[in-house]
Amino acid sequence: MAAEKLFQLHRDERFDVVIVDTPPSREALNFLGAPNTLVRFLDHRVYRTFLAPARGGLKIVSAALTPIFKAVTRLVGAEVISDVIAFFAAFEGLDQGFRDRAESINTVLRDRATNYIVVTSPEAEPMREATFLIGELTRQHISISALICNALTPDFGTPTAAELSESPRHAAIHHLLTDRRTHEIARLDSLRATLRTEVQIAMVDLQPHDIASLDELTNIARSLEGIVVHGARE
Repeated sequence: MAAEKLFQLHRDERFDVVIVDTPPSREALNFLGAPNTLVRFLDHRVYRTFLAPARGGLKIVSAALTPIFKAVTRLVGAEVISDVIAFFAAFEGLDQGFRDRAESINTVLRDRATNYIVVTSPEAEPMREATFLIGELTRQHISISALICNALTPDFGTPTAAELSESPRHAAIHHLLTDRRTHEIARLDSLRATLRTEVQIAMVDLQPHDIASLDELTNIARSLEGIVVHGARE
């Protein structure tokens, strides 16, 4: 249903850009695979078997008594079988329409004008998830347009010798934060190395508090200025 909604919005001339913000990566893959899942369902022999009684003109009750359904009936019950046959019978005549829509949605998802942007944070686990997602997209022959690393430890620059000598505690905190950022950049470089093609990368520093104004949102936008997406209708 989510894929169907995306297709509707894509065809709606009121919108120049449609943005889909997905849940964690494995759920995103379910979304991308939904059209093919529907087509596989329509082609599955179990679906065709349950639809056969309706196409053959058999009544649901009579169909449930045929040998192939008797075996299944012993496992799940006659009422369930009758309900399933009735449900599939409701698809009669709609198969091709569902198939055509699924193929159209699949075309949109893999169109060159559709951009895929992977957003991660610099911690180890989100980086592993991003690596997994990029690998799966590559396996499906989908290239990502950009990679955004969010909530990166800010670069506080190099303190002067006077500042370090005046406040040993300040020096220790600065060293800790610098070391943390170095490790985060190293993780990002490792993720970058898994990319087969040149991908735009943007880094957004961790903000001191939640974004609550246009000025703060503008600061975030400046970090993303290097990200250019294509395909939007003018």
